[in-house]
Amino acid sequence: MPELNERLQSGVFDANPRLLSGNAACRRLVAALPSAVLLVDAQGKILLANAKAAELLERGQEELETLNVAEVVAPLTELFQEASPALSHRVISPSGQERYLGCRVALAERVMTEDSSPKYLVVFDDETSWVRLQSERDQLLRLAAMGEVLPSVLHELKNPLAAVTALVEVLLEESPEGALRDDLHAIIGELRRMRLTMDGVGTLGAKLASGRFQAIDLALEETCRVLHRTAVTAGVELTHEIQSMPLLALESSVVRAMLFNLIQNAIQASPSGSTIRVRGGLSGSWLEFSVQDRGHGMAPEVLARCRELFFTTKARGSGIGLSLCAQICNDAGGELRIESAPGQGTLVTVRVPARSRIQTRPPQTP
Repeated sequence: MPELNERLQSGVFDANPRLLSGNAACRRLVAALPSAVLLVDAQGKILLANAKAAELLERGQEELETLNVAEVVAPLTELFQEASPALSHRVISPSGQERYLGCRVALAERVMTEDSSPKYLVVFDDETSWVRLQSERDQLLRLAAMGEVLPSVLHELKNPLAAVTALVEVLLEESPEGALRDDLHAIIGELRRMRLTMDGVGTLGAKLASGRFQAIDLALEETCRVLHRTAVTAGVELTHEIQSMPLLALESSVVRAMLFNLIQNAIQASPSGSTIRVRGGLSGSWLEFSVQDRGHGMAPEVLARCRELFFTTKARGSGIGLSLCAQICNDAGGELRIESAPGQGTLVTVRVPARSRIQTRPPQTP
């Protein structure tokens, strides 16, 4: 049997007629092969299928033998290409699961079934993990390349953005109440949202711990205020309860970027009319902030993978944001906890160690 399988993998099958004399013998032979195998005729109609093929294609063997290979993998003319003996085909199973099958087609010579027309063996294996690994490798390479140029690009963008923001703030102070003032407020909000987005992109490889003590409570409050308009546009109420905190040895831009990402996710997951609650404060020597929504929630299998880099259920999602937040927390010695259930919404909590510097009044001179 190993010799027979080796000949199958080489793309040529010239079986002994005594082994294949009759349908029952064919079935026993196909069933014994370690790979998933379909025996098809010249039109692609499936004549025999082994148990491994039924398992990968999520169909019964009897059901498969009523179908054409084009209905479950790809047309035979596409599969049978001598110039390319190993092809990977994307297949959506009846349960909706995406698989990639590495296929080979072998001419089964002298197969004695009901007629003497040509028969073909379609041999395939599940290469989904390998294809996904290659895809993630390519995305990581692109991400690494982007990380090389991002600092200089962000620097070039942040300087003019800061200048425009300062100019609009001056105009806002000098403008009387009215439509122009409202428009300037809207512009300021969008400029600040742009800065938060840049901070989020700039967290690639950033560290949360800082050698400087910064006002993290103000950073959390500012992020909530900036995203208030985005939430209102989506028909969602955004509330926040941020405790007053001493200066902390944390990077405020990274904290803003993390909270920005979590709130954006919550807004996208929330139905109109629902509420998102943001809380933040110190718990002993730990900084904690959380975002809770009443959206669709996550199924257990999605919850198990949501921290994976590039994993996303959104049509235009990158699968980077939540993974980066989790990595930043881990690097800082903290954790990112996610509690979610279908129909119950999602609660994401960031918990990281934080050194504080309590401000005291200077001693008074007599």
